Amino acid sequence: MAGLESYRVTIRTEALVRGAKEIREAVSETILMVEDGKQYRETTGTDAAGQPMDRVQVFDGTVNWDYDRVRNVARKADLTRMTKAIREEMLAENDPTDLGALADFDFEIAAGESGNQEYHSLKSREPVTMGAQTYDRVEIWIDKKTYLPARVLLASTMEFGYPGREKVRMRQEITQDFIDWETGAEIDDGFFSSPAPVTLKVIDETEKTEEMYRVYREKERKWRKRREMQR
Repeated sequence: MAGLESYRVTIRTEALVRGAKEIREAVSETILMVEDGKQYRETTGTDAAGQPMDRVQVFDGTVNWDYDRVRNVARKADLTRMTKAIREEMLAENDPTDLGALADFDFEIAAGESGNQEYHSLKSREPVTMGAQTYDRVEIWIDKKTYLPARVLLASTMEFGYPGREKVRMRQEITQDFIDWETGAEIDDGFFSSPAPVTLKVIDETEKTEEMYRVYREKERKWRKRREMQR
């Protein structure tokens, strides 16, 4: 499914991290607005440590802006200074209506319903790797009438530890519910500019961001090579 040119949607996210001794929960709500490739994303809630989140992220067509209103810190990454491959990857992964990144994986397709809503249910038949993260299970619910995402579930198992010590195993589940879709929305262009106060110094993280994506892509390339050899 290709991304839409213009829309508004609210995304409610619940993340559970289950360890051997405790369960941590993070709950947030994101208002996402997209028009002609530009994005406005405002997220509020709490993280897994119980700390408040209040963050605005904007892509104005060339620059990613990130303003943490809790810590009063602003960052930016200029995509025009990055390679074409990394620039296209960043643009694609930020759009929840573009499911092209999942095209290489096998899914079981079924029908489902909740209340009066009917859905296409896609369940992964194998681990799904996106960037540096591998998910043991991915489930996607698509509205049968609109063909828009209604819910996404991502589950993964993580292990941490040091040599000579017992590893700590943690289970993470992330559920995202997409509500109040408004396609073809007309959005004020004022949303698509730097969200930081003009008096605040903005940290330029273009080179750091590009290097991070290079590392992710190399890990993903190695994983795909191993996957092909196992087939």
